[in-house]
Amino acid sequence: MKRQFLKELGLTDEQIDKIMAENGKDIEKYKTLAETKETELKQLKEHLEEANAQIEKFKDMDIESIS
Repeated sequence: MKRQFLKELGLTDEQIDKIMAENGKDIEKYKTLAETKETELKQLKEHLEEANAQIEKFKDMDIESIS
């Protein structure tokens, strides 16, 4: 959100400051949430790669010789 937009709506500087402060809090909250989700996604991708590597090892295995 831009200050100029709020100014054009006829808001005072004090009102704009309060709105911008609240908006900043919301942005930080969701920025933190996005960073957390990015970390979780990265970890899940790593786990998936490890699992796929294990599966590939089993594909070449002779199942008949195990029993």
